[in-house]
Amino acid sequence: MIGRRSLVLLLLAVTTASACGVSGDDSASKVSNDQVPFGLLHKNSGASPLDTTGSETLVFFVKNGRLVSAIRGMEPNASPRAVIRELVRGPTKDEVDAGLHSALPEPSAVNRVSVTAGTASVDLARAFATLPSTEQLLALAQLVYTLTARPGIGQVRFTLRGLSTEVPLANGSLVSTSVSRDDYAAVAPI
Repeated sequence: MIGRRSLVLLLLAVTTASACGVSGDDSASKVSNDQVPFGLLHKNSGASPLDTTGSETLVFFVKNGRLVSAIRGMEPNASPRAVIRELVRGPTKDEVDAGLHSALPEPSAVNRVSVTAGTASVDLARAFATLPSTEQLLALAQLVYTLTARPGIGQVRFTLRGLSTEVPLANGSLVSTSVSRDDYAAVAPI
């Protein structure tokens, strides 16, 4: 015969074991964002120049005429050229399904990237010049935001096939000087 104390312990053990059980599902299932605990989802928002942490690097794509950040797993000391290669690969299938796209015309849209004294120099390929002005603006903003998310880069200067060129700013003007995030604030992430 089971004593009262043994019965209480047995009931407690059964209750604890059933509360910690694993469901009978044989496969993973997708949950909606509102079911994920607070703070575990990355919010695609504006990024400061020190957004790159650990092995995560931000690249920027376009959705509804604005930039949206996306995380890429990369070495913390990845070169600016490696980061731009990741950007020109374009959004992942899931990102495309979420409405993201790249305004950069093709993976070979950028010839070279270098950095000197906090300014990245980006040499654009001929394909860039064939883009409509709206897409040029968004593509430039993608490059500027992605590069200035890297520590130590605050401005970007553009050339076209090795020659100095003017680039459009969000306010409609053209400049041949270095640009920063402030110049593309009208399309910045919300």
